[in-house]
Amino acid sequence: MAKSERLKSFRCKQPQLRVDKYKCLHESLINEDVDAARLSKRTILPSTFTGGPRYMMNNCKDAFVIYIYARYPNYFITMTCNPEWDEIKREVTPIGLKTEDRSDILCRVFKIKLDGLIDDLKERKIFGKISGYVCTIEFQKRILSHAHILLFMSNKFKTQTLDDTNKHITTEIPHKNEMSNLYGTVQNYMIHGPCSPHTGNGRTVKKKECVLDNKFIVPYNLELLLKFGYHINVKYTCQTSSIKYLFKYVHKGNDRSGLFGYEIQEKESFVIRLSFHLEDEQLMVYSETSNVNDIVERAISQVHVFGTDGGEHVISLCSKSDLC
Repeated sequence: MAKSERLKSFRCKQPQLRVDKYKCLHESLINEDVDAARLSKRTILPSTFTGGPRYMMNNCKDAFVIYIYARYPNYFITMTCNPEWDEIKREVTPIGLKTEDRSDILCRVFKIKLDGLIDDLKERKIFGKISGYVCTIEFQKRILSHAHILLFMSNKFKTQTLDDTNKHITTEIPHKNEMSNLYGTVQNYMIHGPCSPHTGNGRTVKKKECVLDNKFIVPYNLELLLKFGYHINVKYTCQTSSIKYLFKYVHKGNDRSGLFGYEIQEKESFVIRLSFHLEDEQLMVYSETSNVNDIVERAISQVHVFGTDGGEHVISLCSKSDLC
């Protein structure tokens, strides 16, 4: 409902949200076309609207800026919400509800787990020191959220050989007697369809009356899988296409994390977007009922009021060239 109200607000304000470049408006004024309703285009959704096309594009560009700074990403991690987490079942089972009946609890617990995972990656340096990361949260149709995380490692900890990869990623079934907890976790959360004809160490697991070997195992990290107890897929990557993958969905169901104002995009190092434009290329926002002459005059001469620590105000007149 909150998202519907926001969309309704933008829809009702469309007559006041027309936008065009100053240069184009000036040319229209010269041609004596002063009807603002016939010019430019409407601004459908601002870039601040979570999940909108401009929002996703801006975050995608931010991720590529981190790539320019830290070079190619090294690890691609997918974390999925587990409705069987004890923290969730403890709240819903006593009152006779299913986990999908309480999306608020699912979101809160998932957020806590995700923060713990990112903290382990940054502070405990499970894969080594990172130069940056990008995290995108998506929602499945069953209200279950999942996160994609790209890790950019510092030069010293970038993967160079196969042995470096095998230190952190495995696709093998652990020994049932020696690592019983890990064996059960892999059996529950890290099984998918076959991707290789090889069986590896010859160990098997049984799931739904099917005997499965290593070719059914999703790549995982032993330490993370044991600690958090959910489907957490860890892959090695060295391609920029993995960045595009994080932002491939503009819309994929409702943003249920918006219930609590949780961000669905996280990143480090921090990126500051600097607005700039070429001469006479600045965008002007105006109403359909405005007169083009008034809009152009407002762009040529605007009064800016700046606050000071002493409570006084300084008023300055800015020319068109100053605005450019």
